[in-house]
Amino acid sequence: MTDVNRRIKIEVMDRIKRKDKMISLRSLGLSYGSIAKLFNCSRQRVHQIISGYKLKRNKETELLFERIKQRDDNQCQWGERCKGEEVWPGNLIIHHIDFNNENNNPSNLITLCKKCHLYFHSFNHVDKKIEKKLQTQKWREGIRKERIKIKCLNCGKIKKFYPYQAKIKFCDRKCHSEYQIKNWNKKAMKIYKLHRTGDSIQDLMKQFSMTKDGIYKAIQRAKKLSTS
Repeated sequence: MTDVNRRIKIEVMDRIKRKDKMISLRSLGLSYGSIAKLFNCSRQRVHQIISGYKLKRNKETELLFERIKQRDDNQCQWGERCKGEEVWPGNLIIHHIDFNNENNNPSNLITLCKKCHLYFHSFNHVDKKIEKKLQTQKWREGIRKERIKIKCLNCGKIKKFYPYQAKIKFCDRKCHSEYQIKNWNKKAMKIYKLHRTGDSIQDLMKQFSMTKDGIYKAIQRAKKLSTS
């Protein structure tokens, strides 16, 4: 196989994968606009890829579409997105009401402006809030099955947590509180010993990055612990 043929094969496979991804997202309820943003292309292109249809431009269809525009007085027949705006003839599109692009029966054709046509294809489909909800639901379903083991820094017990709780280092608040008290007591005793051996308050402030009041409180705490 030549390099050119190999490259063509890769491009074809990429297109197939792209189409499959778009179809699966559409089946979840995502609008053409949402899918277009994900793949960095236009809504029309997404619709074209998913439907697999390419409009055949010939004299017959051109004449038919012109007649439909004339029938509809060269005006958008929906007006949801173009209220009060002047729509140029070049911005008018013929839309297939039943979404079947091969059904060119005049009763199945209607004139829409580009804005309304794009909105119409996204109408009644999933909006951003529902899209976010779907993503959250998928995430929850994924983490429900997963558990990680974490050893408590205070009591040493091993408990299971969700992956998003990986930063947790204690069984509960009680263990966390006990651990903090133990650490504070150790620190206070260390400060007290250094102070007794000749370290000044100023030196201790720099060494432990504490205020003057903090150093005094630590010394008082250590004195209470040593007498109890």
